[in-house]
Amino acid sequence: MMATFTFGLICGVFFIHMLSMQLSRLFSTLFFILLSLSHILAGEISFSESLTDDESTGISQFKVYTHTISGGAETTINGVEFDRLDNSQTPSDFEWEVSSVKNQLTNNNGGWDPFSGGVEGPGLQSLLGSFTFNNNGDPGSNQTFTLSGLTPGQEYEAKLYCRKWSDGSERTQEVTFTAGDQISDSVLFAEDRPEEDPILVSSRDSAYYISYTYTADAAGSLSIRFDVTGAPQTGSFHMYGMSNEVIGDPVFLITADTDEFVYEIEEDGLVSKLIGSYDGETEEAEFTLVEGDGDDDNSLFKIVDDELRAGSFDFSSADDGTEYFVRIRGKGLESEESGETQLIFRLIGEKEPTPFTFVGPLTDDESSGISSENDYTHAISGGGAENVNGVEFELLNANVTPDNFSWEVSSIKNQLDNNNGGWDVGASGVTGQGLLDLLGSFTFNNDGAVGSNQTFTLSGLESGATYEVRLYMRKWDNATQRQQLVEFTSGDLTDSITFSEDHPELEPIEMQFRDEAFYMSYSYTAGASGELSIKFNVAEDATQGAPGSFHMYGLTNQVLLPSDDDDNDGLPDVWEEKYGVDDPEGDDDNDGLTNADEYEYKTRPD
Repeated sequence: MMATFTFGLICGVFFIHMLSMQLSRLFSTLFFILLSLSHILAGEISFSESLTDDESTGISQFKVYTHTISGGAETTINGVEFDRLDNSQTPSDFEWEVSSVKNQLTNNNGGWDPFSGGVEGPGLQSLLGSFTFNNNGDPGSNQTFTLSGLTPGQEYEAKLYCRKWSDGSERTQEVTFTAGDQISDSVLFAEDRPEEDPILVSSRDSAYYISYTYTADAAGSLSIRFDVTGAPQTGSFHMYGMSNEVIGDPVFLITADTDEFVYEIEEDGLVSKLIGSYDGETEEAEFTLVEGDGDDDNSLFKIVDDELRAGSFDFSSADDGTEYFVRIRGKGLESEESGETQLIFRLIGEKEPTPFTFVGPLTDDESSGISSENDYTHAISGGGAENVNGVEFELLNANVTPDNFSWEVSSIKNQLDNNNGGWDVGASGVTGQGLLDLLGSFTFNNDGAVGSNQTFTLSGLESGATYEVRLYMRKWDNATQRQQLVEFTSGDLTDSITFSEDHPELEPIEMQFRDEAFYMSYSYTAGASGELSIKFNVAEDATQGAPGSFHMYGLTNQVLLPSDDDDNDGLPDVWEEKYGVDDPEGDDDNDGLTNADEYEYKTRPD
């Protein structure tokens, strides 16, 4: 019995020992998991030392940011563009909520002396010169910034750039950072007293930033809430600028030294230098254009060494502000690391002046620009003979056609005399009697369906002379649009424009009100034939109202410059003398283009 008891006791002790060891391992594992989890979930708040130049901010084009936001005004620091936040504009993947009213100030330092604080960086001064704020600065008021679109599991560092507003305020705030559903981290500080704990910079006028490092959870968001905690009228937090940087393993980045290029660029012209960097350090790299997301316009460009250059595409044919998307791969020659990225380049610069101009609103006779001192080849009124500022307008109607002028229609010629239709003269602001008379009668093509057309041809012009033709217009009715594709042809050159005569409030006319009167001008040089044809094609688009043919109320053709082509061959005398040519059909350089072609295309005939 004793032996059996002893054996059982030993077995029991051994079992308890083994159970204790298993529980110890279990608790150790749980403690490690909880410790690791708390490390993942916990964020860290810190304050920087005094910021002085742009480099001290840590902002760099060689870093990856999800958000770079400026309060009140756009700015750029070290090649990094900051999006504007104000009371009417919010960047993407970002929200700003306030307990009172959103407000902002631009280019306003208040009582801050940046030079006393040692702040000399122009980018940093610009970032700290404008800000947003909650209009209520009393205790209990608050505002929240929310960043979204973050990658779950990715580590980030959010920074808010700050400085003093005035010596008479403190703006004591409790800032609370919450990454998704994680535990929040908070700190209490006085934004206007950065020399005090917990900021502790060198001077009250010093600039600084608040940093929060964190890991995004499944929600992929970060909220930053500021609660006013000081005395009454302490002041709400001023948001001058913030960034949210991706941190973690180093990556190879490709950037450009500019994101803009001019429309005059020629083939092989430099668009931008390409820069490769690894772990924040630039290095020599090899670059190539590659297929993938963001390669839409790769075919328009080429890469030579570290330069992105223009291909054979004529960028002068594109509109100012057009964006081009290029995908580039780079490999560092030292690090041997590589990466790919999409770069966006914007076309800038004024294009060649358009020959078309819309002028208005026209009110009195003087505003029409019609004057007896001008030299006109044609002054024609549709449907009634009129007089404006001493200039006699010849009658055009279904039965009467002025000299050196023809009118052809695809249907039937028609006209109305002294008929304003649905035009509200009072609302138009037109008071000049001559202008009212000119806009009161008109000719038109009887068929207003899409595709119908009519053509005015001015003849008897002097080859090589410069002219300006004007068409005077106004709305006919609210239920019509009279969208027109108008083609002006002089010699071998045709210019075209589309507009809606009954919708002058739309592009490209852009009057403020629909009832306002206006004119369209077209400047041109007469060709060898001495003619200008103006063809109106009824077009259809999304403009409100039924189609309709063009109403011709009044037309003038003014001489701007006499002919500079003595031999009347279409080539200006100065151009002929410059290049030593005189035959429009000749091809002195044997390139397949006649001298007339060379002049039209603005190329050299030699």
